[in-house]
Amino acid sequence: YPEYRFDRGNLYAKLGRYPEAIADYEAAMRLTPPFPELYFNRGDARAATGDADGAISDFRYVLDLEPDDLEARISLASLLLDAGQPGAAVAEAMTGLEITPLEARLHTTLGLGLLEQSDHAAARQAFDRALELSPGQTEALVNRAVAAYEEGHYDAAVADLTSVLAADPGDPDLLFNRGLACEAAGRADEAVADYTEALRHTDADQAELLYRRGRAYLGLGQQAEADTDLRAHLALGSSSHEQEVSELLGTQPMALSTSTP
Repeated sequence: YPEYRFDRGNLYAKLGRYPEAIADYEAAMRLTPPFPELYFNRGDARAATGDADGAISDFRYVLDLEPDDLEARISLASLLLDAGQPGAAVAEAMTGLEITPLEARLHTTLGLGLLEQSDHAAARQAFDRALELSPGQTEALVNRAVAAYEEGHYDAAVADLTSVLAADPGDPDLLFNRGLACEAAGRADEAVADYTEALRHTDADQAELLYRRGRAYLGLGQQAEADTDLRAHLALGSSSHEQEVSELLGTQPMALSTSTP
């Protein structure tokens, strides 16, 4: 009875018992002709156990069986991105958009692949379209900010990160990234405020935040505050910024970090 194997596999997966789920799915595969849900669910379980190649193979097979399966297309493209294959992820997203052109998640996935390929202008367009279809989508907003920053549109990056922070206030990574964008935009006072708020979180990168806040204080002409932060930065251990700290100046903004489905 392959249906019982399939159903038990689904229950194992919900319990996080992925090896047992995979064993049941594979038993069902030996007992029944192939159907998409069976391979999709094994792909999910394989991905959860770190078997990216196996999961990619399963999602590809699902799409062979059912080319318009949206979830398999998004899952496959996301895994390809994680595997360092942005070109393949872009191709999957574009194929999916030929079938479902109004799916915001596919536009976001396309944007992520283009961003990995450093095609920042095209990535921004993809994120723009995703946000037209699904306003407020966090992943699209954060990564559109990254693309805008890389293109030198710092105020636009600040605006997008501010929108995300309105829904998730206090996130130290978002505050750090907005601080970088504010610095690059010449808004050092706002950068200081963001770094200060991020420093309240003990799990944040204290050393990097102190370094960045010290730099922002320098931009405001607050030498004493800058010296305090830069000394505190060095006191936390070895630093890749030692030479820069000794010079106390620098104009090249750091890169914002990206986010994947």
